This record gives sequence, C-alpha cells and structure tokens, in this order.
Amino acid sequence: MKNKTALISLPWHPFDYFSLQIGSLTAAIRSAQLDVTAYHYYKDFIHFIPGDIYSELHRKSLGEAVFAALLYPKRFHIIETELHKKIAHLNLSQVVKGCENYLLSIMQQQNWNDFDIIGFTISHEQLMASLCLAQRLKNKYPKTSIVFGGALLSEITGRGLLLTHPFIDVAVYGEGEQTLLQLVQNNTEEKHSKYDDIKGIVFRQNKKIIVNPPQKLIRNMDELPYPDFSDYFLNDLVQGSSDVLLNIPFETSRGCCWGKCVFCNLALQWDNKLRHKSPKRVVDEVRLQVHKYESNKILFTDTNISASHESIRKIAKLNLNLRIFAEVSAHISYENFVALHKSGLRSIQVGIESFSDYVLKKYNKGTTVMKNLEMLKWCSMLGIDVGYNIIINYPGERPQDAIVTLDTMQYAKNYSAPSIIDYSLSFNSDAFKNMRRHNISSYKIPSYYRAIYPKSMLAECFPLLTLWIKPIPIKKKSINWQPVKDFVAKWSNEQELARGKPMLIWRDSGKFLVVETNRSGINDSWILKGLQRDIYLLCDKESAPIEKISQETGASKTRINKAIADLSNHKVLFYHNGRVLSLAVQQC
Repeated sequence: MKNKTALISLPWHPFDYFSLQIGSLTAAIRSAQLDVTAYHYYKDFIHFIPGDIYSELHRKSLGEAVFAALLYPKRFHIIETELHKKIAHLNLSQVVKGCENYLLSIMQQQNWNDFDIIGFTISHEQLMASLCLAQRLKNKYPKTSIVFGGALLSEITGRGLLLTHPFIDVAVYGEGEQTLLQLVQNNTEEKHSKYDDIKGIVFRQNKKIIVNPPQKLIRNMDELPYPDFSDYFLNDLVQGSSDVLLNIPFETSRGCCWGKCVFCNLALQWDNKLRHKSPKRVVDEVRLQVHKYESNKILFTDTNISASHESIRKIAKLNLNLRIFAEVSAHISYENFVALHKSGLRSIQVGIESFSDYVLKKYNKGTTVMKNLEMLKWCSMLGIDVGYNIIINYPGERPQDAIVTLDTMQYAKNYSAPSIIDYSLSFNSDAFKNMRRHNISSYKIPSYYRAIYPKSMLAECFPLLTLWIKPIPIKKKSINWQPVKDFVAKWSNEQELARGKPMLIWRDSGKFLVVETNRSGINDSWILKGLQRDIYLLCDKESAPIEKISQETGASKTRINKAIADLSNHKVLFYHNGRVLSLAVQQC
C-alpha cells in the first residue's frame, strides 16, 4: 500500500482565501507523520472562465448550477433557462466548456494513481464541482478510495450522497480531524473491514450502506495542530494563481455563544456545544500564521466571535496592523466591540435579522431593535464595514411588523443599509422541527434547485443542496413589504453617495452641540442646548433608560420626555421601549 492521501478543495471557495478545512486536515495527518498533499484548486478556476462571470456567479451563489450542467448534461437546457432568470447575458455553453477544461487540467497535472485516498471537502457551492472531479477520478482509478467530508455533511446527507453517487466510497460527518486520520491510518491494516471501528463515517459494505455512530467532539481545541496552508502555493494549474494577498482563516471556537436562534442550524454540527481555544493559543497561532504566510488579512471563521473577547484583547497587543473580518452578534458589549476594533476588525457580518422586537422574540435572537441600532452606530463610529440582513416573509410575522420595520428604518438610515432576504427554513433548525409554532405547515424546494438537481438527488440530499427552503404558511397573511424594499433601495443609493462617511454627525462646543446631516444635497442642522445636549452626550455610545437619564441630569421625567420627543421627531435620536440612543456620530 502506498498510504498517500490527497485532499482537494474546489470552487466556489474564494480564490484569495486559504481553505481552513483542508489546512486543518492536512495538519492533523502530518502531525502523525503520514503523507498528505493538499490541493487548493479553487484558486485556479477564475482563469478558466471570464472574470466578470466568475464574480457574478459567485456573488449570486449560482456556481453549483454550471457544474451541474456538466455533471447532468441532459439537464443542460433546464439549467440554462433557470440561470437566464438570474443572469440574462450568461453564455452557459462557454462557462461549462471552461469547467470541463478546468477539470481536465486537474486530471492531467498529477498521477492520481499515486494516492490511496482522495478526499474532497465540501461546503456550500462546492458539491457539484467535487462530484464532477470525483467521478472522473474514480472512473480512471477505480481502486482509489474517494472520501467526501465537510460542514454540509451529517448522517442523513452522507448516506444520501452514497446512495446517489456510487463512485463515493466514504462520507465523513462531524469534525473531520480524528476521523480522517483514522481512515488514513487504517488504510494499511489488514482487516476484514477497515471501516467498522471508525466513528463519524458512512460507507459501503457488501452493497449495503452503513452509518457508524458519531465521533466524539474534540474537547481541548488547543491540542489541534496549527492549520497547514503551505500547499496552497504548490501545483498551480495556471502560472501566478498564488500571487495574491491572501485571507488567513482562524477559528477561536467551534459552536455558537448564543446558539438559540430558531431559524439557524449552524450550531447543530457542533452538537450545540461551544468550545474555545485558549487566549494564549489564539495569540500564538495568529502571530505564527501572519508571519509565515506574510498577510495581515484575517478571517475569523467562528459562527459568532462575540464571546472571544479575552483572545481579541490579547491580539490587539500584538501590533500586527491586522485587517480582520468576523461574524458578530448584537449581544456584544460596546467595550468588547471596541477591543475587536483595536485588534484590527474592519469588516463584519452582524446577525441583525429584524427591526421588529416581536419578530426578534419569535426568532429567539436574545437581542432587541435598540441593540441592533447600537451595533450599526458603533460600526459607523469606528469606520467598520458592516453587512447584515433584514428577513421578511417569515410565516410567523404580523402585518404591523412591516410597519414597525419601516418606521425604525427612518432612524437606522443614518447607517449602513441592509440586504432584504426572504425567510428560509433551515433543515433541522428549531423552526423546522416545530413548524406549527411558526405558522408553517410544510416547505417546498425553490424552482432553482428543482432545475439543477435530479429528483433522486433532491429526495436523498436536499438538506445538503439547498441554501434556501421556502416555508408554506398554515395561515396566509397579507403583509405589504414593498414600502420597505423601496425605502432600502433609496437608502442604499444615499449610502453609496456618502462614500463611507457618516450621514449624521455631531460636534460639541461646550455650551451647545450641533447635529447636522452629511447627505448629498441635504444640509439640515440642529442646535442642542441644556437638557437636550446633556441627553445626547449621555446616550452617545450606548442607549440609556429614562431612569438613568433622570438620575444623571437631575431633570424630571416630564422634562426628559419632552426633550426626547422633540429630538425623536427630527430623527436625530431613537426612543424605543423606554431607552434612548443618540443617532449622530461625533465628528472631530
């Protein structure tokens, strides 16, 4: 036995990012002194199709469709029709030809017969490309074991993959480090079945598909070796594919520090257990990886970085001039958010989801509309790019939630605009398992997926395939979200014109405070004196309740309410459920 392993990551992983999955798996196998080569081939694909088409397909999450057209040629025209609804000018034949040339280049670059195991890591938008290449490899090298694993796999989806794709030998579900290492080690042992004792896998035995029990989660994350990305710079299909400033992925934890959102299933892969690397390990890893790979661009892959504040504070002391992206929730405190910024946070995705307290409660977000506005203001104050969604058409919402959302947006418009997306029913989320509680009777798979995938594959693998599952309400409600969509379109345009500058600013002159707009063609301003100025300064960084304002200023609640009402009418202050937040950002 050769006992050599190849790990492959394919499109549509971003070309200028390391793959954390195969970096972690590579390190786990090499730590046992075993032979493994990682192929970050996703980095090369942009050279095989037009760059603008690559970007548009990736941005709109349509990448699976083009490789599906190659894998299922009989479905080509159905897929082409569906894609033209999304990108009217797309030449699918040209793109599929590029996909074919890309896979051919991979096949020709190596003698894949040298490997006993070829593993594919799959997340969203990587499955179809992986199936295309795996099928070609298995046809040419039938004795090579084809192994699939990744964030999308569970016992159910792993079994579905093997049922529908006979060229796959093993599916790994759950954490992959221990399981894949055992697969590689057992490959040299003489056993009646080398898979019986390996937990966390689905495999074939005597034409039957066997699902082994799950692997235990790694308790001490500090025991994990540092991810090894060195192979990224080898095996370019096109010369110069590696010549970019790369984003280095880091995980400080696995799981979610909240993990209770009813629409989310991300914590399920970690069995709802949150585990952290120690602050010392995080700091040592950041320092080593930044210096080793000569990039200060960091991507925290944590489901929610909000609870890793001790590690973040220590990273800030490294003085590496980092540029960090992270996913954050509105649970985070102002103090910890500032610490994130000091560490290098410059771009975030925030779980805002709604501007209705009723909907947030139904989602079990554990936050409020006021907390959401605070987060958006902090991003504006600190110059952090923020992306977030407002989810509409949730079956459990009410007509007044659209009205409340539009009203709140009149205040939130000073900050970054959201993306408006339809509610999706995530497989195995709380809402999926308790549909009636959310006014859901069932679900249907959108036409896009029905066009791409054969019925047999949808039946067995739909949780793996779909980013969105459309819920079917028990009781339909007439809710008009069009005014919200129109408002956000205008808001986004104003934001673009502002070119990243705050759209509402304040300056303090000691005895009075000036608030003024910073919008194109609008020059409104307000002068705040006395109690109004005191309130504005008190509620600048975090919202405050009326009781605290009264205590700090000595003013009666009657006077405070009158001052607040006046500022709220001008949309320079947000008053909500007894709390007050100043909306303008200080301009020095």
